[in-house]
Amino acid sequence: MIKSSHFSPKSNNMHAMNSKRDNRIKEFLSLSLERCLKEVGAQTGSIFLLEDSKKELILEVAHHISDIPLESVRKRMGEDIVGVVALQRKSLLVRDIGKEANLKRINSSRRYRSSSFISVPMQARGELVGVINITDKFDGTPFDNNDLNTVERIANYLGIAIHSLNNYVIEQYRLNEQLKKEIAELKDSINQLEKFASIGKMIGGFVHEVNNPLDGIIRYVNLALDCLDEDSLVKSYLTEAKKGLNRLVRFVKVILDFFWGLSLKDKEINIVEAIEEAFLMRCNCFSLYNIKVEKIFPPNLPNIPDFGIKVVFDNLIKNACEAMKEGGVLKVTVLWENGGIKIIFKDNGVGIPKEIQAKIFEPFFTTKSMGEGAGLGLAISREIINRYQGKIYVKSELCKGSEFTVYIPLIN
Repeated sequence: MIKSSHFSPKSNNMHAMNSKRDNRIKEFLSLSLERCLKEVGAQTGSIFLLEDSKKELILEVAHHISDIPLESVRKRMGEDIVGVVALQRKSLLVRDIGKEANLKRINSSRRYRSSSFISVPMQARGELVGVINITDKFDGTPFDNNDLNTVERIANYLGIAIHSLNNYVIEQYRLNEQLKKEIAELKDSINQLEKFASIGKMIGGFVHEVNNPLDGIIRYVNLALDCLDEDSLVKSYLTEAKKGLNRLVRFVKVILDFFWGLSLKDKEINIVEAIEEAFLMRCNCFSLYNIKVEKIFPPNLPNIPDFGIKVVFDNLIKNACEAMKEGGVLKVTVLWENGGIKIIFKDNGVGIPKEIQAKIFEPFFTTKSMGEGAGLGLAISREIINRYQGKIYVKSELCKGSEFTVYIPLIN
């Protein structure tokens, strides 16, 4: 439960948070104790609070007990009368302790002037919060049942209030920790974006410089091939060179497609139209591998910023086709969910082994043979989805197929 400076919650951060509230808690407990004493006409009292981790009762506030240092009083559960009341969770009304032999035995530390006192457990929602003790009536008479009922009523309110305050502090701590985590993640994302932007400019410039001469080289290789006889040894060499150049062209295209999207912040695109264009680009694969396409699109989908989403769809469709070279069905479903748009690409192809599913979004990770892929398609797709503050993930089972899901939140 919530306590003041004596208490040590589970983390140092939370302890620091509680320390800031110590004075307010003590003031609240002190005022509550004063009110209780006034109600029953008593002059001496104390409030012990339960410390969860050590199962001890610690004296938090006391009135007119000047000879007892507050920070030194700790009682274990079952120790002395306050510990017994806490352990049994039963109120105790003693009219004359001198006539209670069993109480004399467990009351070795009493320093009160009166022989009559009240000790009441404070609880909330079935949990023990602490114990309130009242003694020393002004008129010297013993306490009665009316006094006990009054203290129990106040103890009930106190228990609920302290329990609620405890929950509030815990929730504030949780929110504070969550906020710190989100700020740290945001800073990390900003650092990554800045790093990525600088790298992107460098790579984009490099690719642009490579692309122009590459076009010329391929053009001259094609011209040379046209001029050679079919059985020429040189033609076989140039044919192998052309294969390597084509691999390089595909790699450059992927990079250009990705960085091209960085410059489209002010443009928008319709998701369905983007998917249809991606399908159109891969239509030859469907006929080549005997793949059937199923589409489920809702009406009136809004446009979204064009950060290169077509590159994502093209990669997912291409991967699905390569997973179904023996034929199959590619089903694409677009639906609304949680204030965003979910796009699901589901195939019944060969599937992805479980042990590598966590790696498929890493740059340059590929299971394809040399020359078939650079391992950048899914890595680039994830970076593009990150621009939307969205998510992309996969569920797959060998020989049963894969399901790639893209979620794009609609941020107003």
